[in-house]
Amino acid sequence: MSTAAPVPPLFVFSPGFGRDVSNALTADGFRVVLCPEPREAAQWLAGSAAQVLIADLRTHPDAPGVDGALLRAMGEIMARCRGCMVLLLDEDADISPAALHDMGATHFLRAPFQPVELAAMARLAERVAARSASLPSAEPQAEAGKQLENQTWAWNRLTNQVQISPGLARLLGGGIPSTVIGLEALLRYVDPERKRQVLTAFQNIVESGRPGQVRFSFMGPNTPVRELLHHVYPKLAEDGQVSGLFGTVEVVGDMLGQDSPAGDFDPLTGLPNQDFARAIIEQALAERREGSEPACALIRVSIRRFDQINTAYGHKIADMLLQAVARRLRREAMAGLAARADACASRSIPCRMNGAEFAVIVTGPSVLASSVALAQRIAAAFERPYIVSGRVVHLVSRMGLAEAEADVKDVTDLFQRAGAALGQAKALGPNSYHVFNAGDVTPPALMARLESDLHRALVNDHLDLVFQPQVEIATGRIVGVETLVRWDHPEHGMVTPDVLLTIAENAEIMSQFDDRILRMALSEIATWTDPERAQLRVSVNVSAVQLHDEAFDAQVLNALAHAGVDPSRLTLEVTETAIIESLDVAARMLGRLRSNGVHIAIDDFGTGYSSLAYLKSLPLDYLKVDKKFISDLTRHKRDRIVIHSLVELARSLGIGVVAEGVETEAQLSLLGREGCNWYQGYYCSPPLPALQLKAFVAEWNSKAGPPPVRAERRS
Repeated sequence: MSTAAPVPPLFVFSPGFGRDVSNALTADGFRVVLCPEPREAAQWLAGSAAQVLIADLRTHPDAPGVDGALLRAMGEIMARCRGCMVLLLDEDADISPAALHDMGATHFLRAPFQPVELAAMARLAERVAARSASLPSAEPQAEAGKQLENQTWAWNRLTNQVQISPGLARLLGGGIPSTVIGLEALLRYVDPERKRQVLTAFQNIVESGRPGQVRFSFMGPNTPVRELLHHVYPKLAEDGQVSGLFGTVEVVGDMLGQDSPAGDFDPLTGLPNQDFARAIIEQALAERREGSEPACALIRVSIRRFDQINTAYGHKIADMLLQAVARRLRREAMAGLAARADACASRSIPCRMNGAEFAVIVTGPSVLASSVALAQRIAAAFERPYIVSGRVVHLVSRMGLAEAEADVKDVTDLFQRAGAALGQAKALGPNSYHVFNAGDVTPPALMARLESDLHRALVNDHLDLVFQPQVEIATGRIVGVETLVRWDHPEHGMVTPDVLLTIAENAEIMSQFDDRILRMALSEIATWTDPERAQLRVSVNVSAVQLHDEAFDAQVLNALAHAGVDPSRLTLEVTETAIIESLDVAARMLGRLRSNGVHIAIDDFGTGYSSLAYLKSLPLDYLKVDKKFISDLTRHKRDRIVIHSLVELARSLGIGVVAEGVETEAQLSLLGREGCNWYQGYYCSPPLPALQLKAFVAEWNSKAGPPPVRAERRS
């Protein structure tokens, strides 16, 4: 198994503006190491593993100037690691490109500039550093020298003038009459057949105020036709209106190693699209059949519940989030290239498929190990929140990996395998991945038949409920049950719970499925008038689909009223994943339910984010500790420490603790000593049908102590 290489940080040295620079880059998804002290800068840089240094030379009244010797020392450090040094300069700084090159600079940016311009420059420097790492040892400095005068442009909306950097002017052929040129004059060099399309693309960026990518052929006066990809960012005036555009430019061949039609790129993210992805895989498969390498692997990346992001924040924020996801995928793909500077390095190409699904194609040797390492880096990247227009948004991904083995017939077959692996990953925790194996695929005809059968089972009440007792540790009495669903298929027998949920998701009936289980549970417990079960608290699991439905709380209260069940008898169990994908909506929804008497529990705690922040902000009554912490409780000290910490945390917040998966007396004894309130598991009983539950509760509680005195729950 390959170990994931961490994404190198950006090193920011800024005596006067460090916090502003760091915040701007962090908000755009970069990992930043900030050093404001000149005396420590070189030592910190040498130990940081950074591939990009941003050195801020702008004057500040409360900060010392930067010594030239220090700057050259940092430039030498970056040269040794084939990295890039970006200098931030005052607007009137009188310094020539030659002098900057002597200091070791590869890029520079003059004030005033906006955060989007700074982030664009940092991304450009990252790409150059990744390319330099893959070059023979004698070439990186030449590559860096070519990048010094950056390939950038800036358009002023008021004057309709375009300022072109010297580096871009050389790229465009040297025959451009001036580095400041009218927009109409510059557009003469654009492919005439696509000029209107190009103008429309730029106009859309101006009108929306959102960054974008524009790709077109440029016919320079003294150079062959070049296919250029422009990363375009709006510049905002003080009144918030777009005052111009800023762009960084790449030759498409520099990114992908080959030319391809403009229609092969997604206009929103600038990534290759689905057609391009399929073409790359088809080529790799053809080469494999001819007996030559490379092989390839496919990672399908799905962003969970992104439609809810669209609803909650609007299309503008959603588009910006997709662009931010694309940037992180690019960065992780390039991190793998930078980690292997030899010719044997695998190559990773991120693509956008459709909606909120992306893919990464990995070619070269050892593609499976490289894919797993890349998936681990992507998973780590999704752990960091996205900050867009002042909003902090948590996105959750799932990934399915598949290798183009000898029995892969075609592109569709590889996509289906990666899709099957993705389906398996959905049953795992947030930001998880699964590698395909032959057992992951349910034949399409069988899956379609099972989906149809599940529809009928819902309509005809052919699903069964079972109930697992929950025991109060202090008294030993059964005080509640968790509701679980079972499906005994007439042909295939008992369908396991994870397969059942997968079928419901594939059939797109999760909402109906969840609602039906809730109503079945309430109808059942409404009949529990016997003394053994009349006081039992009943837990029902809630899915992310239900939490994203604004009418869910009303549906629950209506179902309670229709069944005649006291709301205080119902506990809704929600998972960390379901909550974190839409925290604000979930908090409001659960708060309204709790104010009406319904209890709320967080399920499988410890398997996902385990965030103190949301535990404090959500209206919770119980915390359920996942069984994986219980199974080794008596053997591993670490698990005992975790349980102790969780119980103390819950106690400090006024939340009760339920332990799942208790199977031995030793586990129960240790949980009792730690202060856990309730438990469930096979040490008491497996899940039972309703009729068996009645007799079991009566017998169990007759041997336990008296019913407990209930304390008021926290408000």
